[in-house]
Amino acid sequence: MAAHTRTHRGSEFDLDASSVIVAVRQQPDFRGLEILSNGNGNGWIKTDDWGRTRLTESLPAAMLPDLAPPPLLLLKGGWQPRASTRVFQGRTLEKQPPLPAVTIEKLKLDWYPAAPRHEGQKVSVAERELSTEVERGLTEDEVLEEAKRCMSCGMCMDCETCWMYCSNNCFVRLPKGEHSKIKLEVCNGCKKCAEACPSGYIEMS
Repeated sequence: MAAHTRTHRGSEFDLDASSVIVAVRQQPDFRGLEILSNGNGNGWIKTDDWGRTRLTESLPAAMLPDLAPPPLLLLKGGWQPRASTRVFQGRTLEKQPPLPAVTIEKLKLDWYPAAPRHEGQKVSVAERELSTEVERGLTEDEVLEEAKRCMSCGMCMDCETCWMYCSNNCFVRLPKGEHSKIKLEVCNGCKKCAEACPSGYIEMS
């Protein structure tokens, strides 16, 4: 355990799970699994575009601990669990088309309330010791406020602006989190919904 890590006794709790994907962001121990090593000495496992190792093409990398450097894990964190799910279900792996970039022109910045950015505090030089964690991070309240600053660029956030601006009642509101259903048979293509969408989610040609 790192010297700066603190434990809080009594805060432990149990979670029921049928499968566990380990991602502790440490270099893997290859003892007994030397075949997985890419042999370049950097301590990481070489994977294909699906995160699979050369040991087997049926086991996604997300099912094994520490298969790629942290930046790669962050980049692939979205599709690796989906690939694992497809393998569990016996389904064919299909590559998802890249999402189009959401430029500033597609966002309605005036829709979002102004909110200052919270900067993490740092321990002063005079207070630092060898094992001191310099970055203090944010408080719980600050983290929640930072999360609210997210503009959901290119994603539907259930703001229902499209529903309010549609004069033909094309949008059918679904339960929270399921967004809306569009009745294309009554849409006249006025583009009011796309023009009013604050996050640039709706596109019409």
